[in-house]
Amino acid sequence: MWRDRIEIILQGRGEYLGRPDATLWRSGDVHRVLMDHLVPRQNDAWGLAEHGVETLRRFLEFLDDTERLHPRSTKVTTLLKELDRAAPGFPAAMADTSRYRLAKRVWTAMRADGLSDDSDPAEIDRWAERFSTLDADGRRPVLGELLDENPEYAFARLLVHGGEVALLKPGMPADKRLIWPDAGECDCGCADRETPVPEGLPTERELGAAVAGSTLLQRLSALGAWASAQGRPVDRRGEPLRKELASVASAVGMAGAGRAARCLADVPALAVLWELALELDVLSLRRNRVCAGDRMAGIRSALGGETSPDAALDVWDDVHDVVLVSVAAVIGPELGHLSGFGEQLIPHLLGNLYTQCPQGEFADVRSLIDEVVSETTEDLPAAAADIAGMLAIPVLGHGLAALAEHGAVQVDGAGAASSASWAALEAGTPAWAADVPDGLRVRLTDLGRRLVYMRLTGVSRLVPA
Repeated sequence: MWRDRIEIILQGRGEYLGRPDATLWRSGDVHRVLMDHLVPRQNDAWGLAEHGVETLRRFLEFLDDTERLHPRSTKVTTLLKELDRAAPGFPAAMADTSRYRLAKRVWTAMRADGLSDDSDPAEIDRWAERFSTLDADGRRPVLGELLDENPEYAFARLLVHGGEVALLKPGMPADKRLIWPDAGECDCGCADRETPVPEGLPTERELGAAVAGSTLLQRLSALGAWASAQGRPVDRRGEPLRKELASVASAVGMAGAGRAARCLADVPALAVLWELALELDVLSLRRNRVCAGDRMAGIRSALGGETSPDAALDVWDDVHDVVLVSVAAVIGPELGHLSGFGEQLIPHLLGNLYTQCPQGEFADVRSLIDEVVSETTEDLPAAAADIAGMLAIPVLGHGLAALAEHGAVQVDGAGAASSASWAALEAGTPAWAADVPDGLRVRLTDLGRRLVYMRLTGVSRLVPA
């Protein structure tokens, strides 16, 4: 339960307070996570009112004891004093319904009626429908003071999606996908298409050996080796020192981009690789240095053929899945209801590519992108669709570049990019990722066909015949 509580706290801290780095804590962060997140937003299904303060204390002490606290963090002794100041008033604040935001009020009422996060979504929808038939007096026990602040809540229709809720303006269709693009199944017809079994795949041993061809895994391994078990110094941002940039860029094959760099952000591809390595625990921050992380050994074994084919494929699959999320970071939480939009794009494109070309044939990249943009934005309001469409192109372009580096896809015709995009190549990113040109083609590799088929069908393991 302790682990569940800290995961809930850290997830909300990242999503709602804009603090996604669980190791970075500045003065004021402790108070904000308790009073600006848990109190108004988080329902108490995990006993946070009673155990939230102690859970946070244990986590901060863990970061301190293991030297995992980010170099830019405030001293833990100071953070714990801040926690001690907030602790006495926290349980009462968690019980003060006047401080609850809309979602917490609704979920508190649903929990009182026996519903939970694990309840059947259809049952939750029925609860929302019953609530929507109530008049203002019937809604007041749930909405309280929010009715006085927002009179339209007295007649607005309620929708619930996961932990989020929305009250619709009059005349707005009760379609969750208009608010949450990831809600419900895609209605583009892809669910009705038959998913063909990939033919002609190599044996599992051959696929496991193919993992060693992943340039991304090679770069991650090189980055971990550069950091070493002893560690390298980092600045207060947890990034390589300026004098180390040329060294680390050279280690991962981006020597040209690193020579004139003054900070990590000057080499975007290296910055992305650095964040990916931290996410995968290939790198691990230890106060004022960075060391090789616990996952480093598994990646090196997979690259060196020192593990079973099944284990090597698991390593490759894990990195692939993290890449899909990381490339969507261009669409951040500041865009509200579009914040989860980017994470659908690359899987959607890969699904379309596999369905159209299951044997690894080439397809036109621009046509695939246009198709995905059309299918994922057709039900959005016009303004949201325009924004989503503009953001989709860089997400898809850079996503394909990352997957090509990992060995999931092969891209052909990259030399057709416009000259204005070659600055991206100098920064360690293929030029076509920034400016997807006409004539660019893409195909799934055998590793890619195997994994996309598994993700489309829910098969946990595919053993080639």
